[in-house]
Amino acid sequence: MLREAAAEYTATNHPNGCLTISAATNCGPDSADIEELPRSRRNANVAAIEQRIQSDVDAGTLPADTNAAALARLTGVAVQGMSQQSRDGATRSDLEAVAALIMNAWPTP
Repeated sequence: MLREAAAEYTATNHPNGCLTISAATNCGPDSADIEELPRSRRNANVAAIEQRIQSDVDAGTLPADTNAAALARLTGVAVQGMSQQSRDGATRSDLEAVAALIMNAWPTP
């Protein structure tokens, strides 16, 4: 997923980054309704990642003591940061290097 994000966020056929991640970040104080949709989608993505990680823990693919919630949050932080970095000029290679470092934080069986 992180390698795919690096490729997609830096593709030349559309603006860099992710609309769901960057949407409504510059809204004013009266924009709670506008901010809620992208926020709920970002949180749903992290929840889906957590469910997948927990499934791998349950299956024995990841160690039993893996903190699925924290690992999902780390992955969400990485994806969101990669989106912003691509908007700030990071290249695919730059983001692939970040993805590789994040994967080093993942536990191994």
